[in-house]
Amino acid sequence: MMVQLMSVDDLQLLLKSMKLGSSPDDLECIAGKKIINFAEFEYLCNSVLPQEVCDTENDMLKSFEVFDNNLDGFISCDELRNALSVLGLMDEHDHVLDVSKMIKAFDINSDGLLDFDEFKKMML
Repeated sequence: MMVQLMSVDDLQLLLKSMKLGSSPDDLECIAGKKIINFAEFEYLCNSVLPQEVCDTENDMLKSFEVFDNNLDGFISCDELRNALSVLGLMDEHDHVLDVSKMIKAFDINSDGLLDFDEFKKMML
C-alpha cells in the first residue's frame, strides 16, 4: 500500500483555494513537520476548517446517500428519478430525458452517473 504524503505548502494552497487562510509556517507549527500523511492531513483540516464547513460536508454526504439507493457511490438516472419522486419533485408524467439532462449537466467524467463531487456541484 502506497502512503500518500502532502507538504504543508500544498495544504496551504488547498486552504487558500477554499478562501481559508493559514500560512505554511502556521501549518508546520500545528503539524510539527513539513510533510504529513493522510491521518495528519485529516487532523489538520479538522483543526483549521470552520465547523460549519465540516457540518456542511457531512450534511451533503447524508443527502448523497439518500439519492444513492444501492450505496455504490454513484447516483444513476433511476436513483435520481426515484429520489425526486419520493421527495415529490417529480411524478410519473415527467420524462426520463429530464433526469438524464440533469445528470449530464454535472457529469464531469461523462460516465452517466454522479459521484459525490459531481453531486456537490449540482447541489451548490
